[in-house]
Amino acid sequence: MKSKNENRYEDFASFFHEKANLQEEESTSQEFKVVEKIYTLREKIVLLAKLKTAGSVWEKLDHRIIENKQTLKIRKLFRFPYAAAILLLLVVAGTLGIVNYLSPFSDRQLSFSEIISHTGEMKEVELPDGTNVWLGSNSSLKYDNKFGQRNRLVNLNGEAMFDVTTDNKLPFYVNMGKASIKVHGTKFLVTSYAEGHNNEVILIEGKVEYLRQNHSYTLAPGESLADNLHTDKIIKKKVELDSYSQWRDGKVYLDNNNLNYLVFLMGQWYGKKFVFRDTNLKELTFTGVINKNNSLDYNMNIIELTNKVKFEKSENLITIIEQK
Repeated sequence: MKSKNENRYEDFASFFHEKANLQEEESTSQEFKVVEKIYTLREKIVLLAKLKTAGSVWEKLDHRIIENKQTLKIRKLFRFPYAAAILLLLVVAGTLGIVNYLSPFSDRQLSFSEIISHTGEMKEVELPDGTNVWLGSNSSLKYDNKFGQRNRLVNLNGEAMFDVTTDNKLPFYVNMGKASIKVHGTKFLVTSYAEGHNNEVILIEGKVEYLRQNHSYTLAPGESLADNLHTDKIIKKKVELDSYSQWRDGKVYLDNNNLNYLVFLMGQWYGKKFVFRDTNLKELTFTGVINKNNSLDYNMNIIELTNKVKFEKSENLITIIEQK
């Protein structure tokens, strides 16, 4: 026995199937029947809104329409009398919120561009609005085909430097999953890996707002913000911009950053996995400059010179142990 939901799916799909055959009915009485069915359609849309999920509704409807493709063609739906077509638009507009919720068809019309920088790479990209982005190692940047027209939103996973073109009508946003950045025509650095536990923003020029959990943090040039996504601890402080201006050349400035964060970045740069034999070592802090263009062995040797830790290599796994 079919469930009520299945009956509603079939009822809704067959309703469109019947409409496709209206091209053969030319009489005035049939035109009134079209109008009558338009009003019925509104009720059916409301019923569909109460079903389980939007995706399942349209998936089932898609399936029914495909089955009837011999008789149902999109071009046939536009042969209604003009008055009926206008009325259809007005009635469906009354349930626009429901349609927007249910229908992923509008999303299907969107296409996305994604730029990927692999391990050990850095890519320079110019976005459609003239914004320049330098994408760091093992990072990705994604935006839709309406970028620069109805929005200026990019999704970042990884690290990047932005030099954003000013457009007061369309603010520039960087989405990082749990947080975002609203940009006011500026230059800044961002580090935010999906598998990491920290977001970091360094503002070089202009102004940005860091947005998370209904809070906003405004940065001025020469300020950095570090957000620990595990503890929700956010630290904003002054930094020396001369150190960060060399980021595009591979130089990464460390300002009392812990070892856990440092080796996470090194894992992204070199495609290696680091593990701690003693978890207490994670909180050791480092200040200085490390160049990711140097070899992995070179940078590990530099860290070992601090007499704090040693690295043991085994294929793709590197174990961090206390130096005694």
